[in-house]
Amino acid sequence: TSRTRSASLARTLPAACNFLHPTSRNTYKHEVNRYVRDAAAKYGVDEDLVYSMIFVESSCRIGALSPQGAVGLMQVLPTTAQQMGYSPHTTQGNI
Repeated sequence: TSRTRSASLARTLPAACNFLHPTSRNTYKHEVNRYVRDAAAKYGVDEDLVYSMIFVESSCRIGALSPQGAVGLMQVLPTTAQQMGYSPHTTQGNI
């Protein structure tokens, strides 16, 4: 299943992504994982793609900020987020 594959992927991500590991006690992972599931379902993509994008874009750093001003896990530009009607400064809006 998708959930099994995502758990498998989360186990292979680097230490920066440990909060996503299924055995992590970090309560934040449940919020992130829920938003990843929701986004994957909404846009019809595999959860592993979303997790991979989080790793590539921010190395799983929640507070990541690029020199160009992109923010968060998915490195969303605030102007793009505004045009789409959501806040890149919330975890749900960023994913």
